[in-house]
Amino acid sequence: MEARRAPAVVAEMTRPDAPAMNDVTRVVKEMLAKYDADKTGLPDYALESAGGSVVNTRCTETYSNGGRRYYMFGLPIWTFTRSPRDTITGLESETDSSGRLLGSYTYDADGDTLQYFIVQTPEPAIYDYVEMKILSNHGNLDYTCLYRLRVHGEPAS
Repeated sequence: MEARRAPAVVAEMTRPDAPAMNDVTRVVKEMLAKYDADKTGLPDYALESAGGSVVNTRCTETYSNGGRRYYMFGLPIWTFTRSPRDTITGLESETDSSGRLLGSYTYDADGDTLQYFIVQTPEPAIYDYVEMKILSNHGNLDYTCLYRLRVHGEPAS
């Protein structure tokens, strides 16, 4: 004897307080666009539009080289042999020579291009400036390539 399945009945239930499907679709599209723009969905306090800027590079010089350029699908690409290996991020004022150590981090050149590093300082504090020190860059003696530093956190009240 062959077993027979009863046809499934799907009833659309609506609640008076439920959002309309087009509202849900709009919100999902907005959130996906926001995520796709920066891949985090988190506010970045280092952005110029958020008030961030490079104020002092101390002894760092901009490296200009008209050397080799590699392209894939018409877009410039690069290797990560010049990416920072160990970094220390400290915060204080623009003229502070030491700052406060927030942590030591290692960028994984074989990992995702976007990597997160949590502040290692036990007690939270509010700082106006962030300083990044590059201690090593996989042995490249000429320069270090740093595309972007993002700063996330809670806004000061």
